[in-house]
Amino acid sequence: MIRKSLLVLPLIATLISLSSCSRIQELISPNLSSQEVVTPQNDNDLSFTTKKVPFHNLASDYSISSESLTTYFPENSDDPYIDVIDFIRTLKGFFNNDIIYYQYVPASNCLTISQQGKKQVISEIQFLWETNKIWVSDFGIFSNITQSSATTNYSSHIQYTNYYSSSEKSVTFNVGAYYFDIYYYQGKCLVPFVIANMLFCSANYYNLVYNGDSYYGVSGEISPWSKDYPTIYTSSKNGTKPSRTMRRSSINAFLFAMDYFYGLKEEKEIKSFNKYINEETMDSFWSEDPDKQHQAFVNFLMKDLDELHTRVDSISVYSSSYKNSVYTEDDYGKFRKEYNSVEKTLREERKDAFPEKLYMVRYQGDTAIITLDSFSVGSNDQIFDSDGNVKDTAWKYDSYYYMQKAMANIRQHSEVHDVLLDLSQNGGGDMSALYRVLGFLTDTVIPHYTYNTLTNEYSCQSMKIDTDGDGLYDDDSYDNYRWTILSSLNTFSAANNLVCKVRQMGIAKVIGQRSGGGMCTILPLVLTDGTAFAISSNNTLRYVKKVNNQITYYSTESGFVPDLEVPYSDFYSDEKLVGYIDEAYQ
Repeated sequence: MIRKSLLVLPLIATLISLSSCSRIQELISPNLSSQEVVTPQNDNDLSFTTKKVPFHNLASDYSISSESLTTYFPENSDDPYIDVIDFIRTLKGFFNNDIIYYQYVPASNCLTISQQGKKQVISEIQFLWETNKIWVSDFGIFSNITQSSATTNYSSHIQYTNYYSSSEKSVTFNVGAYYFDIYYYQGKCLVPFVIANMLFCSANYYNLVYNGDSYYGVSGEISPWSKDYPTIYTSSKNGTKPSRTMRRSSINAFLFAMDYFYGLKEEKEIKSFNKYINEETMDSFWSEDPDKQHQAFVNFLMKDLDELHTRVDSISVYSSSYKNSVYTEDDYGKFRKEYNSVEKTLREERKDAFPEKLYMVRYQGDTAIITLDSFSVGSNDQIFDSDGNVKDTAWKYDSYYYMQKAMANIRQHSEVHDVLLDLSQNGGGDMSALYRVLGFLTDTVIPHYTYNTLTNEYSCQSMKIDTDGDGLYDDDSYDNYRWTILSSLNTFSAANNLVCKVRQMGIAKVIGQRSGGGMCTILPLVLTDGTAFAISSNNTLRYVKKVNNQITYYSTESGFVPDLEVPYSDFYSDEKLVGYIDEAYQ
């Protein structure tokens, strides 16, 4: 799978003139002269219940000291709202509050959150309570105003050489169209918690889960097998019926997320999920039975959409027990079943071929075969000892050090001419790990092409890789060898993107079967009722061709046909593989 793109992009954006504004730690409300003056509105005549809800940060990536989050509930509603400024202050440690400024402009019915550079605002978010809309000048602001992981360095050994982007970047979220309100209440801008969580947190692979009693901060996807799962999903709400307002908030948040963030809408020719979802499924979403609701989400995400980056990760907190199974094999769609069938076949064939042990590198004549089943980045503790030296075991946790160890082994075999990188059972992983691995194949600048289906932004981030860790980025690769990639339907997501890169750059041949596709990074999301799921995000990885100075970004969702087809039955016959490699290069 593709974890969210953790490549650190330079802050290149249209600069906005900086009016008088205040840091998130301060409380000043200056005027914003550029705003059109409208009739001021507030919601002071409404009634809200205010509660300090306990907050527990379970993510080691961020150091957050806050122990509660002030939450607002509209009258006769259990749908949680948060004060935007208080939300950012509470999550200090996740947010980089030193670069966040804000402006309240009641005369224009607007709150602006800004990311500030040295003398100018780089990008901003406007919360417009008169129209129930949120305008974002550059969607990258949600990542740029947060802290880097405290436990893992995703950019190590990568030198970014250039960044290019084109087309529009601003986006307007019409939350009112999904029956959500933005309130201006007693000098505070109140936003639905579920919307704030999706915009500020989910895009950064971090989520808050509200279980009716407490908030829990978690990194990545929520897993029923994690040690924190019982803690999060044991709640006073277990076994109770969700209210009508809770169902409305959860369903509308789901439609909001799918309409704005699902990156395969165009691929699947979906214009609106409210119209796309059939009546029977929608009725099940509205059911008072939490288990029936859950099964409806499973059926829709995993059968109807049927692609591996979209799936259900948890039950709702209203389910009778956190131990309920999330889904079974009967819930799989056609593609997922085919993927699993190939995976089972390949695992059995490889086990039969190498019953005792599968080595990192094995040799057949003048060919070395490296097996790499995932793209991973180790934490600082996994890679370095207390003195800052790389541990001998770092290769077990990080693909970069895995490749270093593999190539050190190959260099001891002077007869080796060909290197086959076996990605036949590589289902993906972290994007930055992928590019560090690719650096072992080439010294050429590596392009990372993306298209954002939400903002219509085309971009290219270029980079070079320091494969030997000496701080230099030239003459580092092992391009003296002839490289070949072995792919299958299970060569998916980030692994599919490596196949894309070697084909696009012409640095290796590909043999085997068509790769599995998966062009979107994953976006983990959580609904108001605690239901967690992941979808193919709007950040899509592309294959690019330049013809007559015209660049075209192509979809990679359907995978890539190999240069030479190899039957699955021959995937682990080293003697036959050597013959296929020679044939591919003829």
